[in-house]
Amino acid sequence: MKIGFTALIVGLLLSQSVGAVSSVMGDPSLQPPPLPMDSNCSLSIGGGVVDYGRQSRWQMQSASTGGNALTPGKRTLMLNVVCPYTQQMRLALRGDLRYGQRGTTVVRLLDVQLDGHSVQVVNTTPVGAFSGAPADAQLLQVGQTVAAVQNGQLAKGKVLSARLEIEPTLPESEARVAASQISESILTFELVK
Repeated sequence: MKIGFTALIVGLLLSQSVGAVSSVMGDPSLQPPPLPMDSNCSLSIGGGVVDYGRQSRWQMQSASTGGNALTPGKRTLMLNVVCPYTQQMRLALRGDLRYGQRGTTVVRLLDVQLDGHSVQVVNTTPVGAFSGAPADAQLLQVGQTVAAVQNGQLAKGKVLSARLEIEPTLPESEARVAASQISESILTFELVK
């Protein structure tokens, strides 16, 4: 018996508007011309797709979530956000964490860096207020927004990088099938204001 497993992660290129306000002091003819505004940020997830291929129940291992859950294994992808201007970096996870009929995909955000410096991450409300304590890693849920934090404040920067740890899990009973099946999760990350 073979079981086909596929976990799919999709990265997006995202445009974000940034407003500019300038005040002219002194003689306007002495001021340099304003620089053109490029407000596009790019968000990418290295590899984009995690394919576990065909596996039997006996090729799977015990999941880190415990219980009777099995997993085809953990995989790591790099998430990168690059913006032309310094700004807060808040990410939202969209999609469906269901894996198969009764399984789930566990997604962790680890090793977050902003402009080359290690930062913590925190869950935030839609308006950007903290919703929990900052930590070095976060377990992500669909609809949840996380932000980079440094010294107890939402951090600002141009380049954010982090590791995404992906672990699809199935109840042991669902891994015992008589015919080939495909299990997948489709996730999207969005840079939000």
